[in-house]
Amino acid sequence: MDVYFGHDASHKRTRNVVQIMDIIQKINLLIIERLKTNMKSSIPRIQRNWLE
Repeated sequence: MDVYFGHDASHKRTRNVVQIMDIIQKINLLIIERLKTNMKSSIPRIQRNWLE
């Protein structure tokens, strides 16, 4: 019955969820780090423009 209902395949999918979520978290951290560095470099420029 497991083969008929595909229970074995569903277990494989649930194992992949952990890997996929790990990859998504790494991508999110990378995006956040890049945004932080971009913000740091843009803050002095904004302050300079504000003073002019």
